[in-house]
Amino acid sequence: MSLKNTKQRQMILAVVMQSKDHLTAEQVYLKLQENNETIGLATVYRNLNMLYQTHQINRVLHQESGYVYDGNTHPHYHMVCEACGRVLDIELPYQEQIDELAKQQCEEEIHSHSIVFNGICKDCLAKGKS
Repeated sequence: MSLKNTKQRQMILAVVMQSKDHLTAEQVYLKLQENNETIGLATVYRNLNMLYQTHQINRVLHQESGYVYDGNTHPHYHMVCEACGRVLDIELPYQEQIDELAKQQCEEEIHSHSIVFNGICKDCLAKGKS
């Protein structure tokens, strides 16, 4: 899929890439509004989806927030904090053998997998949350 590189798409990509957090579409929209950019929320959603489909950004399905977007596109895992809801990167080596095991089990074409760990982040642990 070839995309026209629009100014709006560049702005959205920059917000995701510059963030250390995993952002919802609404958070991306609000950051653009803070910078006095005039862009509609529907445009943000549409462009985030296109950026994900063209592998320029990553996305993770969050149980409460829906999709959150990540500028880190290499294969990696995530953890969701059960106390504050943040999504954090887990830098474990990608386990390709899981793809092969799944392929053998279901006899389908497997391209990748996604694992999300649930727990409490170190910031919440330090605050005594559990």
